[in-house]
Amino acid sequence: MKILYFGTYDGNYLRNRIIRKGLSRLGHEVSELKRDYTGFFRTSIKLLAGWLGIKKDFNAIIVGEAGFANVPLAWLLAKLWKKRLILDAFFSLYDSFVYDRKTVRQKSMKALKLYVSEKIGCALPDAVLLDTEAHIEYFRELFKIPDGKFMLVRAGADNDIFSPSKAKPDNDRFTALYWGTFIPLHGVEYIIGAAEILRARSDIHFNLIGSGQTYARIIELARELDLKNVSFISFTNETDLVREIGLADACLGIFGDTPKTQRVVPHKAYQAIAMKKPLVTSETAAMKEIFTDKKNVLFSRAADSKSIAEKIVFLKDNPVVSAEIAENGHSLYIHNFLPEKVAGTLSDYLSRNGT
Repeated sequence: MKILYFGTYDGNYLRNRIIRKGLSRLGHEVSELKRDYTGFFRTSIKLLAGWLGIKKDFNAIIVGEAGFANVPLAWLLAKLWKKRLILDAFFSLYDSFVYDRKTVRQKSMKALKLYVSEKIGCALPDAVLLDTEAHIEYFRELFKIPDGKFMLVRAGADNDIFSPSKAKPDNDRFTALYWGTFIPLHGVEYIIGAAEILRARSDIHFNLIGSGQTYARIIELARELDLKNVSFISFTNETDLVREIGLADACLGIFGDTPKTQRVVPHKAYQAIAMKKPLVTSETAAMKEIFTDKKNVLFSRAADSKSIAEKIVFLKDNPVVSAEIAENGHSLYIHNFLPEKVAGTLSDYLSRNGT
């Protein structure tokens, strides 16, 4: 089938790349109509102009990740040209900004606009994609959307980029690696707390890659505690990230105590198991949909530095078990979270419902 990816989505963002690649691997032809967001009306005009200049020989339109504001125009075009319309919601901007990051006040006009945009964005398409059952339940309750509207499409990882590395970790030092955007749900402060607990273990080191909302506070906390077992690494590109994961002994997931933490499985979790690394992360409702503790993951308690430290020490002191968890995690990835596996349910839906 021919599919048009539509909207103001980030074409390089992992979610969009993985679904497009998965659909292509499954034999679908995927084209794109993408414009940068410059305000609702101006962007809509640009998208409409782009639409008028392309062939309409595709079967379905997918509005890219979190493109709620693009849905009304996409819905109108889909109706006029009789195309199937799908929104990849992936996550709620309203939830992220109001409740998780707390950068938008709950009762503000901006919060109301986000809520209304997302409610309309979820109500109009033929199907809405989300990555966890916990997320589906949240959207259904928050926006009062019928259950049949939602389709579970996991996040996954791109095996053309994230695959087992031949790099050899330092045998004299066990490295626990975090990478990400330092948002509250990641709970990086609890990783710092674990590093403080383990400060006397010269054989264990923490590498933290990235920057973001809580980065300055985390840097200051590490300085105040005078931690010598923590290194901060600026994120430069994907190639460098893959190298750092390859050199790590264990990967660190998310440890925050915000409600959103319970609903998400971040890309980093899939990337870790794609590279056959043992993953330590909080035991959450969403994580338990996918992972089994002590089999293909090591669960810690949420927002608990002592628990994180204990799990890292366990992996360090039990290399055989650590290798088994890594191997089982990689097997889980190969069987379920390659791009073509991720896109499988969506591909089946499109094949059944193509116009």
